Amino acid sequence: MRPMTKPVILTCILVLLAVTAVCPARASNKTVITLLTHENSLINELGIIRDFNLSHPDIQVNIISIGIDSTDAQFSSFLDYFLSDPSRIDVMLIDIIRPAEFALLDWAAPLDVYVSDDYISDFLTAPLQACKYRDSLYALPVYINGGLLYYRKDLLLKEGLKPPQTMDDLVTQAQSLSEKYSVHGLAFQGGRYEGMFCDYLEFVTGYGGRISVKPGDIEINTPQNVEALKSMVDLIHTHKVTPPPDEILAYNETLSERMFKQGKAAFLRTWQTFSHFAQEPPTEIVDRVDFDAMPGKTKDLYGSTLGGWTLALSNYSRHPRKAWKFIKYMVSHQTQKHRLRFMQFPSRRFSTMERELGEGGLQITRVQSYLEDVTPRPATPFYRVISLIF
Repeated sequence: MRPMTKPVILTCILVLLAVTAVCPARASNKTVITLLTHENSLINELGIIRDFNLSHPDIQVNIISIGIDSTDAQFSSFLDYFLSDPSRIDVMLIDIIRPAEFALLDWAAPLDVYVSDDYISDFLTAPLQACKYRDSLYALPVYINGGLLYYRKDLLLKEGLKPPQTMDDLVTQAQSLSEKYSVHGLAFQGGRYEGMFCDYLEFVTGYGGRISVKPGDIEINTPQNVEALKSMVDLIHTHKVTPPPDEILAYNETLSERMFKQGKAAFLRTWQTFSHFAQEPPTEIVDRVDFDAMPGKTKDLYGSTLGGWTLALSNYSRHPRKAWKFIKYMVSHQTQKHRLRFMQFPSRRFSTMERELGEGGLQITRVQSYLEDVTPRPATPFYRVISLIF
């Protein structure tokens, strides 16, 4: 397990000072609750946490920030805290793949006592389902994203093409556009095991397969799953619509997006939202790109892997009710406008927030429609196993 580095410790101290500085003295009148989180997921939340501290003078949120990138490495670091002194932790900001695992380990407390059906009725179905374990709710989704297919609409219009509705359509169009315009057909995230595995899950879903690991019910090598893996490999080796193997297998999100933004790829699979292309150079690409759900084998099957972050209540919290106040504030409608500035999509249906959030409604509604009913990633140990392989 990796120890916390000095820069990260310093960051944590600065964060604590910044958050504490906006609160009056007399800390003895405050209940201190501690948030355990990953440094990258925390960056855009600091303003919201500060606002919570200002509006709740009886509560002080302190932060333990772990500066580790991999979701598996984050899990290992969380393990350190729960093995040493779990009562130190009140709330956890965790990847959307983790709630069931945290519940199984008895780290997360069920939230059913705090929430009603009415309260959770406007949360999107898929992210809420990802927060459940054995029909109980163990976390609430803070924001979401998902694998989407971006395409050069200017090239498709020139050729009189519609966005691909099936994987065969995608291959055919990628081959045609790459040959005619000297671009790569498709760029995707190949450099990290989680990105590759998410890509694979999208193919599995799009080919009608599934991955399930439960007692007495293990499904991995089904015919549909094997076909999905073959089609994914064929993109690289047979159809050759991606960059060559020695390049694509080293691509991270940044590299694949850079290729697409520079006009060197016709299609891109990425997590980022559409507004991401509007806020980073070259901005003129906004007029030339659009997005859709990841196509599957047939028109009625699509694959878009659900991503995002959730908040869970520690089962060992000494102040569970005040910790719940913090969670409720962090997932409230009033926090969503702040997150949209950083291209984080609301986990609650946008129609309930349109008046408050204003601009960008069309794009938000489109993305949410693609992610409303996707199958959440399975709660399995695959991520840690795969990380050992890569």
